Amino acid sequence: MRYLVGVGNYMAGDDAVGPRVVEQVVADGLDRGFVAVDLSTDALSLVAYLNADTEAVLVVDSAHLGLAPPTKYGSGAGATEVPRGILFHEYGYDDEGMCLGGNCIIPTNQNHNNIQHDFDKLVPELVAQDKSEKEMELALEMLVRSYDPCISCSTHYLDVKFVR
Repeated sequence: MRYLVGVGNYMAGDDAVGPRVVEQVVADGLDRGFVAVDLSTDALSLVAYLNADTEAVLVVDSAHLGLAPPTKYGSGAGATEVPRGILFHEYGYDDEGMCLGGNCIIPTNQNHNNIQHDFDKLVPELVAQDKSEKEMELALEMLVRSYDPCISCSTHYLDVKFVR
């Protein structure tokens, strides 16, 4: 699947060029071969569209309009519902509008303690069933993916080392 994604919001004071481009592409019938998606201000929900069948994603977000630098700056935090839980995020900006840093607490981090407890329960069961190392590794990977289907590949979260 291929996606054309528009990000922006008419009501939030940005130029909303992303949604405008998506609207025009659809209105002109140019959306052949891909899916046009307006994410408004929720760009993080793009992850819900990504999977093994995703070929390409083109994100249209903003245009340089020569506007004056922002008059408000500092830091802010928020919480957004995302696949698999709540994303807590915080960002800081300088007086020129440049992002100084960010901190994201993703749902997988929030679930890490539960994942570890499930490992502690599952491993003795697998040993008692005399599973092979390959079968154990697969079972543990399946457990991690039940919490977050992307984490085991995207971060190589699981590195099984057998100690006898």
